[in-house]
Amino acid sequence: MTRSISDQLLAFAFVVATQPAIAQRKPAPRVQTSFGSETPIKQPVKIPVDVLRQLIDENFKQMARCEELTHAHLFPPEYFVASSLDINRDGSRDLVIQAGESCLQGAHNTPFWIFTKLPANVGGYRLVFKTQTDWLDIRETSTNGYRDIADVAHTAVTLFTTILKFDGQKYQPRACSVEDLRTKRVTRVACNPRE
Repeated sequence: MTRSISDQLLAFAFVVATQPAIAQRKPAPRVQTSFGSETPIKQPVKIPVDVLRQLIDENFKQMARCEELTHAHLFPPEYFVASSLDINRDGSRDLVIQAGESCLQGAHNTPFWIFTKLPANVGGYRLVFKTQTDWLDIRETSTNGYRDIADVAHTAVTLFTTILKFDGQKYQPRACSVEDLRTKRVTRVACNPRE
C-alpha cells in the first residue's frame, strides 16, 4: 500500500512539474508562403550584407528619389523586408524579399526578389527570381528541385496569374491565365517571356 501511494505521489509531482512546460510550448511557426503588397511579412528576418548590397545596387536611384520625396534618410535595410523559407528544398534558409517602403512600390504592387543560399564552400546568396506584382505565392509543387511560384496581378475586374517553374537556371513562365472576376471565367493565355 505504501508503495502505491509513493508511486501516485511521484506521478502527481511529475504532472505538476511538467504543466508549465506543456502550457508554454508553442507550435512551430508556419512558414509564410503568400506575400503581397498589402500583406506584411509575418516573421521578418535580417537581410545578409551580400544580399543587401545587391538590392542597393539595383535600387540605388529609386532609394535616392525616395529620400528626395520624403526628406527622410533611411538606412538601406529599412527599404526592404525579408522572410525565410526553403525554396529549393536543400535545407538552407533562402529569402523572399519585398520592398518595405511605399516609395519603392507601385499603386497596389511591390517588387519581390528571391535569393537562394549558396553552398557553404561558396558562401553568399544568388538571385533566382525578381518581379513586381500584387502578390506572390510559393507553391508546394516543385520543378527541378525548386518550388513553383504563382505571380498574381489584378485590376478591379481581372486577375492575371502566371505559374513559374525553375528550368535549372532561372524561373520561366509555364502557365498563364486571365480570370474575369465578375463572371469567374478563367481563360488560358500565352505567357510573355521573362528576362
